Amino acid sequence: MFLIVSALKSELQFILNHCEQEEVIGQAPFSFTKCKFNNFRFILGKCGLGKVRPASFIQYSICKFDKLNIIVNFGSAGLLDKDGKIGDIYLCTKTVEHDFYTTRKFIPQFESNVDIASDLLEKFNIKKGVLVSGTQNVDSQDKRNYLIKQYNASLADWEGSSIMQVAKLNNVKCIVLKSITDYGNENILSDFEKYHKDVLDKNSLKLLKFLEELSNCL
Repeated sequence: MFLIVSALKSELQFILNHCEQEEVIGQAPFSFTKCKFNNFRFILGKCGLGKVRPASFIQYSICKFDKLNIIVNFGSAGLLDKDGKIGDIYLCTKTVEHDFYTTRKFIPQFESNVDIASDLLEKFNIKKGVLVSGTQNVDSQDKRNYLIKQYNASLADWEGSSIMQVAKLNNVKCIVLKSITDYGNENILSDFEKYHKDVLDKNSLKLLKFLEELSNCL
């Protein structure tokens, strides 16, 4: 069973626009929608922003659905990769919690199950890169430079790292796919408002086609 998770209701709506809704399960903040895209069936849920809400949502989901075998986080992200552009989709090879401040050198970072999808990336024109997550926007050149230098980061979001971490701690496969909606700089808000609707609508359909084919390979 696939669970697709997004932080925002608006991100989920773009996915819902391209599929058939079969059943709503539970109530907010832990509600889910069973969906169908052609012959691909999956569960869709909104986890909320930050770290705590996504983490609690994923743990609840794992406990509730005993046949859950892969978690997919989909949503918007800021671009740090010099070779990317707005509208690209990235499959995150690793997630890093970049605002985990400590005197120790350990920073929470987890490898993605990118191997299960690697054969499909070229067909769907999906890039790969390191995702850094934190409860803050990457909205300045100084932040960009630090994250690129420190973590070799390609993109940035809020929730991806916490979702990956909880999935890994529970031995559940997880992949994070992000749509680039801004350039991670001072224009983050205006870029997001300008581009996110068209980008997420187009990439939601691509996501469903990608996952449909991936489900046939597993």
